[in-house]
Amino acid sequence: MSSKKEKAFVDLCLEGEALLTDIDRYVESWHNSKTKTSLHDYLGLKLDEYALWVEKPQALRYIISSRKNDVPFAKAISQMEQQGIAARAADHDELTEVVKWLKGKGML
Repeated sequence: MSSKKEKAFVDLCLEGEALLTDIDRYVESWHNSKTKTSLHDYLGLKLDEYALWVEKPQALRYIISSRKNDVPFAKAISQMEQQGIAARAADHDELTEVVKWLKGKGML
């Protein structure tokens, strides 16, 4: 990770250089660093994406997907819900929770 510190976690995910499951290592790295950068900036998350991720960690894959497709995450999640992309029960449950959170925050 030391050779990749100049890039944010989200950018590394988009480039295929980091996995979603690596986020805990990046958070730990931020805690151990002396940076004055906020955690959301260090990770490369927008503030609203960060707020969603903090409350619903399973939303990270939707956030990364929306970034990859250059679509606001609320719109991407809405499209996924409408198209029934989450076919597996676990995916559907995750998506339902994320949609519920976004609606509760007035973001969807």
